[in-house]
Amino acid sequence: MSRERFKNQFRNLIGNPFNVIVLITLIMLFALIVIPLLAMVQNTFVVAKAEVMRKTIPGAKIGDYTLWYWKYLLASPLTKTILWVPLRNSLIIGAFVTVARTSPARAFCPP
Repeated sequence: MSRERFKNQFRNLIGNPFNVIVLITLIMLFALIVIPLLAMVQNTFVVAKAEVMRKTIPGAKIGDYTLWYWKYLLASPLTKTILWVPLRNSLIIGAFVTVARTSPARAFCPP
């Protein structure tokens, strides 16, 4: 493909307002959702300063990699309280919102 043809295709792509809006939206999605989400997941594998100070993870140093947080979330006595009950409540509310917004009675409810 020639350089001139590439420039014309690029100008055509950028000249279309729909493509510009999609590009801006994807950049915002990446910057505001994907990057923070990946950072949060990464932090679940790293020992925090508070855990070292409380000595909840024996022999750990700040910044060490660990699965302690995941074990605490999935296999501790508090698992029901910190994981399953909130998950159940979120799913129940989501189901009720879905039913309420898709039912025939929705015609009487403003959006």
